[in-house]
Amino acid sequence: MVSENIAKLLNEQVNHEFYSAYLYLAMSAYLAENGYAGIANWYFVQYREETEHALYIFKYLESEGARVVFSAVPSPETDFKGVQDILQKTLNHERKVTDLINSIAKAALNESDFRTLEFMSWFIKEQAEEERNCNDNLAKAEICGRERLYILDESLGARVYTPSQNPPIVI
Repeated sequence: MVSENIAKLLNEQVNHEFYSAYLYLAMSAYLAENGYAGIANWYFVQYREETEHALYIFKYLESEGARVVFSAVPSPETDFKGVQDILQKTLNHERKVTDLINSIAKAALNESDFRTLEFMSWFIKEQAEEERNCNDNLAKAEICGRERLYILDESLGARVYTPSQNPPIVI
C-alpha cells in the first residue's frame, strides 16, 4: 500500500496526464483545421498515449489499494501561432511533466517505497523519450524551414541562360 503522500502525488499525476491528453487533442484539432493532417495525426497519437499513461497510474493506485480521486481537468490552450509554436509548447510541457514524474520518484525514494519507485522508472524512461521526440521535432521543423529555401535556392540556381531563338533585335 502506498502512503497518503504518494497516493496524493499519483492522483495529481493522473490529472496531469489527462490534461496532457486534452492539450494534445487541442493541438491536433488546430493542426487539422490548418491543413497539417500529418502533424495532427502525430498529436492525436500523443493524445492517446497520454490517456494510456493516466490509466496506468489509475490501475497502479487500484492495485496498491489506494483511493483514486479525480479532479477537474483544466481546459487546454487552443490559441496557437502555428506549428513552431506548438512544437515549442510541447517541449516546454513535456519538461514540466518530467519534473512532476521526477518529484514522485524522489518522494517514493525518500519514503523507501521501492514498488512505486520501480513503477515510476517506466515513466522516467518514457519522459526521456518524450523530450527527445520533442527536440527532434523542433530540429526537423527548423530543417524543413531551411529545406524549403534550400530547394528553392537549388531550383533557381539551376537556371541556365539560354539565348532567345528569335530575339526582337540582333545583339
